Amino acid sequence: MDAEIGHPQSGFSLIELMVVVAIMAVLSISVTFSLGRTGERSAGDAAKFSQLFDSLQETAILARRPVGLLISEQGWQQLQPDQDGILWQPTGHSARFQSEARLKTTPPPPRRAEPLPNVVLLANGQSTAFELAFVSEQNTIICRTNGWEGLQCRPA
Repeated sequence: MDAEIGHPQSGFSLIELMVVVAIMAVLSISVTFSLGRTGERSAGDAAKFSQLFDSLQETAILARRPVGLLISEQGWQQLQPDQDGILWQPTGHSARFQSEARLKTTPPPPRRAEPLPNVVLLANGQSTAFELAFVSEQNTIICRTNGWEGLQCRPA
């Protein structure tokens, strides 16, 4: 009698591991944004924001769910849609910019009482088209995307 030894399936799937890695990347960027920085503030903010954008885009694709960013002159806050996909809720991930940030979106989001993202990253890799300028005493760095291509950051 040959008895087969059954191995119950255990462990994590690849998608679960990738989602965890993406979340950890967002958390590490949040910590980096929170730390003070001396020297070139606008270039540092642009580099950190570019990393954040890439991580959130990856998170949206892997989770198959949109991710929102509420960007102001002072910083950013991550938002996620509720179960119905109607209202946006803060996730608790946010950070302040070291330089002044000026955002232009196409079209500009409507004004509402509840938090509404001005940049949305979709599960298919698309995002809101926007231009975000980081302005400091030293220089200005502009990060932009047309919504179809990746984020590009360059000196003004």
